[in-house]
Amino acid sequence: AIGDKSDNMFFAEFGSDRDRERVLRGSPWMVGKYAVLLQEFDAKLTVQEIVFDRMEIWVRILNLSLGWMNRTRGSRAMSLIGNVISMDVDSDGKASGAFLRARVAIEVDKPIRRGVLRMSKNEEPRWFQAQYEKLPYICFSCGKMGHSELECPTPAERNDEGNLPYDVQ
Repeated sequence: AIGDKSDNMFFAEFGSDRDRERVLRGSPWMVGKYAVLLQEFDAKLTVQEIVFDRMEIWVRILNLSLGWMNRTRGSRAMSLIGNVISMDVDSDGKASGAFLRARVAIEVDKPIRRGVLRMSKNEEPRWFQAQYEKLPYICFSCGKMGHSELECPTPAERNDEGNLPYDVQ
């Protein structure tokens, strides 16, 4: 443990670089449904300077137009969700299948994005739903991680069907 006990920060050493990479790239790791935030060791930082504000997670954008199923245009769509770390594309930079998949660093103190709105000069705006792999515990009211809708400091109104804004549809 490092820092104050209430900080819940720990330092971990690995027997090999391969093990360290596997752990870092395998995130999000969870205890129950709560995310364990990890980051690379930086010897220049003090305990007070360490900030766990992002989490890498795999994201899918469903039913994206075929012209956007590639590294160049797909990165633009994924960057609306967070910082793109890597993307599942072939050696030519093209994705195939029903969705575009990328590893994205999202900000943990902001609501998750439920999708992206693609706007074009020649077409009507189109909404594309996002799916998250191994998404930790989130509030269905505000969309933020770490608490439930029962404990939400900013509760939202339910819609006509009785659903909260971030309910599973």
